[in-house]
Amino acid sequence: MYKTIKLIILLSFISASLNAGDSYVTVNNGAYMTLTSNGDDKSYIINSGADDGNVTVNSGGHFTSWSPDALIDFSSSGDGDITLPVELSSFNGQNSPSGIKLNWQTQTERDNAGFILLRDGLEIAGYENSDALKGHGTTSQSQSYTFLDADVSLDQTYTYQLVSVDYSGALHSYSQTVEVKVVEAITSGKPIEYSLEQNYPNPFNPSTTIKYTMKEVGVATLKVYDVLGRLVIEQTKASVKGENQINFNGSRLTSGMYYYQLTTEGFSKTMKMMLVK
Repeated sequence: MYKTIKLIILLSFISASLNAGDSYVTVNNGAYMTLTSNGDDKSYIINSGADDGNVTVNSGGHFTSWSPDALIDFSSSGDGDITLPVELSSFNGQNSPSGIKLNWQTQTERDNAGFILLRDGLEIAGYENSDALKGHGTTSQSQSYTFLDADVSLDQTYTYQLVSVDYSGALHSYSQTVEVKVVEAITSGKPIEYSLEQNYPNPFNPSTTIKYTMKEVGVATLKVYDVLGRLVIEQTKASVKGENQINFNGSRLTSGMYYYQLTTEGFSKTMKMMLVK
């Protein structure tokens, strides 16, 4: 269940005894480090790879996060568990005519059943009753999530917080919160019109989500151009009336500014996005 690599020769190491609360340990570029926990009988040997990074270990002696990804190169000995919950890389919210749109992105996920969303400290939605909050299990790929809170009132300010739930039912809350004030009235009865939203996340590496709205069922064409106006990617998608999205992957492109254009019958719009590797 846990990733184990061959025994590595320690070039240098630091030993740390972990007490109550989370411990944050920095691993320098190219160094090796040994962590010995008093919360279980396991010792961890961590290889930082080519970058400096941080390892977070809780009072029980388990990994709770590490960054960058190179820190997953480790070996271990003894009994005990190594657990990696969801690593949250961004979380934000914005007004829309339909309500408050919340967007977040994960860097990695392990045994992620899904999320619970809190508003002003109270649960308003969970992965068990909302597909938008279902997790991706275990993955080292970045994942994007969006949730619309339509039950809001004009001129009110709301504070949101995320809680991830793993397959064992354990909860992992995040200190990061998002505060959004409703500045436009909810117009659920407003006729649907064609629209193209700013991609999220932006800047991105290497994937991003492009959302758009269709007035009618049809085919939408997405074209991506570089700064010289050269077409680099083109794709089409059969789209439903209302909200749609295209997951764009720029792994084959170089860093820089790009223009994305969405075209369908009677509508065309172009916007900018930034790829940073």
